[in-house]
Amino acid sequence: MPTCFIFAENLSINAIAPHIEQLSLPIIGTATTFDEGFRLIMGFKPEIVFIDMIFVQRYSEELQLLKHKTSFVVISDTTADAFAAFEFHALDYLLKPVKYTRLIKSIEIYQSIEARFALGQKINPEI
Repeated sequence: MPTCFIFAENLSINAIAPHIEQLSLPIIGTATTFDEGFRLIMGFKPEIVFIDMIFVQRYSEELQLLKHKTSFVVISDTTADAFAAFEFHALDYLLKPVKYTRLIKSIEIYQSIEARFALGQKINPEI
């Protein structure tokens, strides 16, 4: 069961948290500012961070330090940000308002990749 962290504005936290709780996944923290979020993610080491695109746009260089510690799921209110999210190497991209079924898909993507790592499989066997 992956641990989750929500790094977003309060409106997004309040919208996403009930979906995560409905899945019985632990939310080990939330943050609405970059300094607080960065510090908490470094300390808590959540497996999945749901992050507002605004933080990715403003602090992508700083966030590079966290990419080997967690998996990011970028959330945004526009589909135009999807390409930038995947350039950031996000695990997944969610459009606001986040739908419960789509959040489940993000968790399944994480669990699938995690299971392959646990079995020692390469993510891309042709490499």
